[in-house]
Amino acid sequence: MHENQVKQALISSPVPKHAHETLVQEVVRNGRGIQGPNNEGVWQIICAVPMWIRPGLTVEFVDQRYSAEVVDITSTDRRLEKVRVRFKVNDQIEMKWVKHPVDIVRVCLDARL
Repeated sequence: MHENQVKQALISSPVPKHAHETLVQEVVRNGRGIQGPNNEGVWQIICAVPMWIRPGLTVEFVDQRYSAEVVDITSTDRRLEKVRVRFKVNDQIEMKWVKHPVDIVRVCLDARL
């Protein structure tokens, strides 16, 4: 995540204000992690190391009505599919793509290193 995204996320978090700057520095130093959604509703995960093959993705949401579906990368650089995983969130009750942030409990990437 970029610094401004982390700061924005902390505004509504239960983390004490005195810990915000330390947390921002830690998140930025550790890499981009999960980003999103963009204006098309696409989330992006940047892997810490390249995978042997594109990783499988499992996302657990706070609200069980949501599910994640991997979006194919349409780049000519095929190496990106081993480092970056993109997905959209589907609302299974309203049968539409979600374009706003939703709460995620856990993300699991499954691939060979």
